[in-house]
Amino acid sequence: MESQIFRIVAFVEAKLTPFAISRLIMLSGVSVRKYGQFSKDDVGDLRKVRAALKTLLNARDLSELEEILARAP
Repeated sequence: MESQIFRIVAFVEAKLTPFAISRLIMLSGVSVRKYGQFSKDDVGDLRKVRAALKTLLNARDLSELEEILARAP
């Protein structure tokens, strides 16, 4: 199963900029780059990252990301 944090990072990088990942790290306090494609997500880290996304993404992008995460196996 793919890491949700990894997919979130890929989405943010594609939608915004690599600098946005630095903002995500600062907002969440999670070193998101340590998560590879098939890493096991830490539940606490995932919760912090998802909370930070509300500040980083607009409502449309956030909704699109939620759909992507829901479709994944």
